[in-house]
Amino acid sequence: MKKFTLIELLVVVAIIGILASLLMPSLSKARKKAKKAICVNNQKQIATALFMYTDDSNGHFPINTSGDLIKNISWADRISTYLSLNLTETQIKNRDFGIIDGKNQVTSYPAFSCPELIPSNAGYADLTVTAYNPSRFQLTNSGDVKGKKRGWMAPWVKDATDGVSMTVNEINNKSILIAEGKEQVLGTASNTDVEITDYQSEQNDPTIWLHEGYKLNWTMADGSVQYMNFMQTTLPLYDAWGTNDVRETLWDCWQ
Repeated sequence: MKKFTLIELLVVVAIIGILASLLMPSLSKARKKAKKAICVNNQKQIATALFMYTDDSNGHFPINTSGDLIKNISWADRISTYLSLNLTETQIKNRDFGIIDGKNQVTSYPAFSCPELIPSNAGYADLTVTAYNPSRFQLTNSGDVKGKKRGWMAPWVKDATDGVSMTVNEINNKSILIAEGKEQVLGTASNTDVEITDYQSEQNDPTIWLHEGYKLNWTMADGSVQYMNFMQTTLPLYDAWGTNDVRETLWDCWQ
């Protein structure tokens, strides 16, 4: 068996180091692609659960409710059975899903956990967060409902017993159903939906753009998941970072 000299060993080590450095970028890209694929699968599961819910709710998408009669029930609570989460009554009526003993959020609620999201827990101490949120629909014509709030899910309604969000037959199939990147509390009935200004105000926050610069996975109302940058979702707006009138953009769920 040949014995290597010290110089030969150093050359081998150097070659291995060079090869490793060449492989690292490829491995990093592969990991990013794998995480993005998991994120796409998560959103498809959520979309499927939403449509299953509409089948059992006279075509209506879920709503958030909070009040004396219904307590604090979110859109995520309402589709939890379709995701086989088996939440307890306490979990459903409280503000948070809660982490199952001995597990973390990813293993407890995988469909709501984008692998790229690193929870900040800013003001959410001990609460479970999600990166996936429905687009906001304003019930009345007050304010600028004809502009930025043309999503599908109504904001929380006190003691509502009937569906007030859009129905399957009303929604524009080319619009955004679920947007990602904006950290929200999972299971709460308020502040769980998003609108265009939630992204416009975070232009310089890298934690919002989970996969690449200004790029996210967007679940569309036809059930597909599209990977695109924020500016593409706002076409034909001339100013993606400042215009609130979302009519005829992907933020417009109204037909």
